Amino acid sequence: MTKFSSNLNLTKSKDKTKKFRNLSKAVLYLMTITLTISALAVYLVEVNYITTRGFYLKEIEEKIDSAKEEKEKLSLQVVQMKSMSNLSAKIAELNMVPAEKIIYYNSAGQTVAQK
Repeated sequence: MTKFSSNLNLTKSKDKTKKFRNLSKAVLYLMTITLTISALAVYLVEVNYITTRGFYLKEIEEKIDSAKEEKEKLSLQVVQMKSMSNLSAKIAELNMVPAEKIIYYNSAGQTVAQK
C-alpha cells in the first residue's frame, strides 16, 4: 500500500464516522421531538380526563346537596303532619267523637275456644 492509498482509506473512514455522527444526531433530535410531542399529547389527554371528572364530580355534589335539601323539606313536612294541631284539625274534619267509656276485655283465666 502506498501512502496515498492509506490516506484514502482514512478519509473514507472519517467520512463514515461524520455521516454516522450526523445521522445519530438527527436520530437523537427526531427521538427527542417525538418524545416531547408524545408527552404533550399524554398531558393533554390526562388534563382533559381530569377536567371532565371534575365537572362530573361537581354535578354529583349538586345532586347530593339538592337531595339533602329535599330531605330537610320532607322532614319538616313529616313533623308538621304529626303535630297536635294538625291532628286536631283532621279529627274535627272527620267528625270523630272522643270515646267516653272504654271497656277492655280481660281474657286471663278464661277459655275462649274449646275443642
